[in-house]
Amino acid sequence: MFLEWLEGLPPAVLLRKSGIGYMLVNAAHIASIGILVGAIVSLDVRMVGAFKRVPLGVVGPFMSRMASIGLLLAIFTGSWLFIVDPTEYVDNPVFLAKLGLVAIGVANALCLHAASAWSRAVQDGQISVRLRTHAALSLVTWLSVVLAGRWIAFW
Repeated sequence: MFLEWLEGLPPAVLLRKSGIGYMLVNAAHIASIGILVGAIVSLDVRMVGAFKRVPLGVVGPFMSRMASIGLLLAIFTGSWLFIVDPTEYVDNPVFLAKLGLVAIGVANALCLHAASAWSRAVQDGQISVRLRTHAALSLVTWLSVVLAGRWIAFW
């Protein structure tokens, strides 16, 4: 009942009736994911030990903010795409796996930023093993989100 209600909302009806509208929201979703994953991969690669000349104190806060913006935009556009056919998505195990991976990625990022080691790393550039582990998990998780997102269409 709730899913049918979602499907009947004006934004869902608009996208179902407008191929151009659907295409634009889909493109915005892909661009949002590009911002999110581009920022996260750049930051994570730096944190696991590459590009040591790039100061973490400069790129860390900036890339974190960019990833947050990308995430918010991806959630907004992804939700809009979801309500077009929620019953189909809820029945798709790959879509559910993608949501689980996003939750893991967000939880990992929140844990990383809550750690005092993050503040120290941004201040003095010393990246602890714990932060490197968070970065490695983040890389695997967010790249898996992208893979799952593409796989949804083929399931």
